[in-house]
Amino acid sequence: MLETLIDDKKQAAIVGVGINVHKGSVPEELKEEAASIDEAAGSFVPRRQLLVKFLHNLQMAYMIFEQGRHEELLEKWKSLSSMWEGAPIWIVNGENRRSAVTCGLDAMGALLARGPDGRVETIIAGDVRLQKG
Repeated sequence: MLETLIDDKKQAAIVGVGINVHKGSVPEELKEEAASIDEAAGSFVPRRQLLVKFLHNLQMAYMIFEQGRHEELLEKWKSLSSMWEGAPIWIVNGENRRSAVTCGLDAMGALLARGPDGRVETIIAGDVRLQKG
């Protein structure tokens, strides 16, 4: 989840992150599209340890962002992601979903996705899910 507020006096972004940590934490309706950290790691991952590491990395990334080193953040993101280019995805809007393939990020970090018609769409916010199987 990402919400932004921009007016004459202040700018803010509210970012919501959901992390399925332990086996069994993935809602039934998402079992085909999501996994838990435990499942991905192949072993039990303590929540506190994950939270501390997550917050540390978020703080480090935010410091880089504040310093205006945006390109460095994008390159790091690309190097760690298996989804930013060539991944088959669903773009979900309520009950509607449409197929696309990721085709990079724009200069601001928004996802670029190519639909079946070849048109490239910039996805600034929304629900994007990896197509499995």
